Amino acid sequence: MAGFIGLSSFVEGVVTQLDSIASHATVTTSDNLDIRVPGDSLSLNQKLTLAVRPEHITLKHDASVPVPQEANLLEGEVVRAAYLGDVIDYRIQVGTWLLRVHTGTDTYLQRDEKVQLIIPVERITLIPTD
Repeated sequence: MAGFIGLSSFVEGVVTQLDSIASHATVTTSDNLDIRVPGDSLSLNQKLTLAVRPEHITLKHDASVPVPQEANLLEGEVVRAAYLGDVIDYRIQVGTWLLRVHTGTDTYLQRDEKVQLIIPVERITLIPTD
């Protein structure tokens, strides 16, 4: 099913709010994370799987990293880091979800380090599960 999306992290939830003015919706996960997503043609209580590629998530580990106004900002903790040559492949625990994030090799974060994840709304792919 997910082969066409490539390497991605997946989060499941239900549409709990619609914002027709901003064309966004809010998806709430089973552990009460609220994630804004593109909202065109969604309906309340619709079940979705959200897919995000690791290179579309930015780690905010210090105050110098700006947060775009329309982006999701989630709290997480580094579970694992692996050097892959041109990128570092992180596994970040966010609530009950394990998200994969790729960064450049200029910054290395330690296991158990607290970080924030910036996920732009437009970079989330929606997969209906109803």
